[in-house]
Amino acid sequence: MQILRYKQDRWAIVLVLTLVAIQLATFFYIDNLYIVAAIALLLIAPQGSASAVNHNHQHLPIFKAHLPNRALELGLFLNTGVGPWGWVLHHTIGHHMHYLDAKKDTCSWKRKDGSVMGPIEYTVINTLKIYPEIFKVGKGHPKIFKKFLLGFVICLAMLVTLIILAPLKALILFIIPIVIQLFLLVYATVDHHRGLDTQNEFAATRNDESTFNNWYAWNLGYHTAHHVKCGLHWSKLPAFHEEIKNKIPAELIQTRKILETQPLDFNADGKKA
Repeated sequence: MQILRYKQDRWAIVLVLTLVAIQLATFFYIDNLYIVAAIALLLIAPQGSASAVNHNHQHLPIFKAHLPNRALELGLFLNTGVGPWGWVLHHTIGHHMHYLDAKKDTCSWKRKDGSVMGPIEYTVINTLKIYPEIFKVGKGHPKIFKKFLLGFVICLAMLVTLIILAPLKALILFIIPIVIQLFLLVYATVDHHRGLDTQNEFAATRNDESTFNNWYAWNLGYHTAHHVKCGLHWSKLPAFHEEIKNKIPAELIQTRKILETQPLDFNADGKKA
């Protein structure tokens, strides 16, 4: 019996399980805090890829059954800081339903006066708002919110247990990396929509076709395709991107190198320089 929706997710599962295994082995068997810190530092990059796995998983669950999905999400929480149903509320509902209206978007790129935030400002504000926005959106979706709260309590209980067992190791291996990953995740989205004030879904998102980025981020560079069909499995995004590519403005299909320079195109007032 097939338990995965798509066999391509096998490597995503391997990534998450490997990260959790390394974390727990380090936590329980290594006492030297310098070694613990070194291992935590080495895990930062693969944990960033796990954040993309978490994003994709909460759009389209990896497993067909309930319990394996929830178990995977506990491991994802330890590595990314967001557990069961968190991104469903914040991202799938709060962002995807409102990304064409920055005032309602849970990850808005506009200031109150309508000007465009700078990249650091965007990152700090939207990272600090992640959980407040989850609770805010949850009020309008009580059934999903109850599921989130149950998962959140379990995740916190798990984290508190680790803190009680070994506070410093828990801080180094779990708490600090979670904070780092949340900031890095939001920073990675800084130019997905920033400054694109339009109601045209094909012109509201920047895309990155670079091979490495899409390998690391599980095809999230094909971001217009993802927004047009947010329930489409990540492995199908490149093909769908090619189908709709002629509808996307050429300047919104870029390499990572160009994408990283985009924030410099805006001045302090959020206007194009």
